[in-house]
Amino acid sequence: MPPRRTTLLSPSSFFSMPPRVKSVASAVSAVGKAPKSSSTPRKAPKRKAKQSSDESGSDYEVATPSKRPKSSRMSPKKAVGNSVDKVETTVESQLTPAPPKVDWSVERPAFLPASLSFSYDGAQAHLINADPRFSGIFERLKCRPFVQLERVEPFRTLTTSIISQQISWKAARSVNWKFMRLYDDSLPENIPPPDEYVPPERFPPPHIVAETDLATLRSAGLSARKAEYIQDLAKHFADGRLSAEKIWNASDEELRDSLISVRGVGPWTIDMFAIFSLRRPNILPVGDLGVQRGILRWVLAQHNSPGSPIKLNQDSIPGDDDSTPVEEEPPKVSDATREPAATGANMAPPQTPVKKGKKRGEEGESQGLIPEPFTPSINRVLTQPIMAQPFPPGLTVATLKSRLNGKNKVKGALLTPEEMEWFTESWKPYRSIGVWYMWSLADQDSDES
Repeated sequence: MPPRRTTLLSPSSFFSMPPRVKSVASAVSAVGKAPKSSSTPRKAPKRKAKQSSDESGSDYEVATPSKRPKSSRMSPKKAVGNSVDKVETTVESQLTPAPPKVDWSVERPAFLPASLSFSYDGAQAHLINADPRFSGIFERLKCRPFVQLERVEPFRTLTTSIISQQISWKAARSVNWKFMRLYDDSLPENIPPPDEYVPPERFPPPHIVAETDLATLRSAGLSARKAEYIQDLAKHFADGRLSAEKIWNASDEELRDSLISVRGVGPWTIDMFAIFSLRRPNILPVGDLGVQRGILRWVLAQHNSPGSPIKLNQDSIPGDDDSTPVEEEPPKVSDATREPAATGANMAPPQTPVKKGKKRGEEGESQGLIPEPFTPSINRVLTQPIMAQPFPPGLTVATLKSRLNGKNKVKGALLTPEEMEWFTESWKPYRSIGVWYMWSLADQDSDES
């Protein structure tokens, strides 16, 4: 390797340097001749960026951040995501199988008879004999499910009950409309407003629903689980395991055994179906919190002071808000006064209280079951002197009052099944009628005290 040569600059060569090199050489020379200082040198002030008008610019020029306004355009990633969602929705709608066609000219729905299996007058006489206060209640309020008799289509009733689980009455009405419209394109696309809504006469038959693809059922707004429940119910009717005739002729025990095998149908739904659709006379929904609350108030009214009366009001008759429990694995305690009614015609299970100011048309399809409010004079009926009913062993007035106020509940219940059986023993075999009036008991003030 040849030796490296070092070239020394002479003073004369300095003046022949280009201007930029001269400035650098002068700076280096000045730094070398400057006296050394023991103190910390001061930091040079920041120089502002110099905007260059030519390509050479300054040796000390720095880049400055752009102050351009943010773009309002959607980011490419988000735009792609939205496009994918639209494509998936379009593809899904195109891939969803069409529902089977219904030949409405040959379909004939199967109805339950609009009749009672017992004497209603005899039932009233029995309850008045068991508790004379029922006489004043009967005079002021008719038990409409057992007085205004209508034909009931069992498949429609149970289907709409499943649809209504865990959603508000408005959502249930909308989903039920879309479900019916899958099979009946004569229905308008948009559901009529509540004050103009009339339940459609036609409802898809079970054998058609049983053949419908789950994806098609879900396109009506049903969850995957509810779609499976409804399809399973339809198959029970389609293959003959359930029918209007079998349901009508079954005993209470046989009815429970046949319906409990259907997915999505649990004890609460069976009890409501037996009371409001079949009008069975001796049903006691022991797991219903609303019935428990009503029985407590009915019993405690005999022991209340005049300053804290119990009142009956239509606002506590089951109305149409909030949600129902999932019935596949039913909870130990339900509350009919917190559960929405099914939205199909001829269905009359309890609903949540109708809020004040709500129009009559917004109460759902079972609005005819909701009685007019009582006047305060009803307190004279509830607190009239009668022979007080004995309590089960271990229960006291103080214990029951504390439960009514939300304390000392038994696994979330106000009354145990055994205690409910005890307090309604004298109502047999017409406990269903007594239960309906228990839903009408309202005493919100005592709950909050």
